[in-house]
Amino acid sequence: MGLKTSPVIHHMICAYVGPDYDFDTTDEGCRCPKCRRVLRDENSDWEVVGSSAFCTSCRTEFVIAP
Repeated sequence: MGLKTSPVIHHMICAYVGPDYDFDTTDEGCRCPKCRRVLRDENSDWEVVGSSAFCTSCRTEFVIAP
């Protein structure tokens, strides 16, 4: 069984919460999939609120308890 872990990001501007791979990477930085704004300052714009894992065997995604 293979697990791929990813941080879960909360974009405080629009309240989107999702794994980091949901956010597009551009020349300007990461872009929110909900509001399309570029994530700027981690302290006032966004925060990591946890981790998620994806099982490559059964293709299930779940939250990892802190």
